[in-house]
Amino acid sequence: MLNVFGNVRQIDNCKADLVLAVGKLYKDLSADEIIIDEVNEDISELIVLSYALGKKLGLDQDEISNKVIRKLRLRKV
Repeated sequence: MLNVFGNVRQIDNCKADLVLAVGKLYKDLSADEIIIDEVNEDISELIVLSYALGKKLGLDQDEISNKVIRKLRLRKV
């Protein structure tokens, strides 16, 4: 039973980290001087945290990657 609550806490912490990372991205994008390296770091952190949350939720990492690739192709990024 404790493991379930520990996992819920880890999921909540991961969600909180995602919110903080989005906030940092907004802050860096609204700075007087936008530092491209910081924005790249922020975006990569959001991607990593998203994968970490997926793993905590028991989602298949390869399936997430395939969906990301498919969405990138559709948007022609």
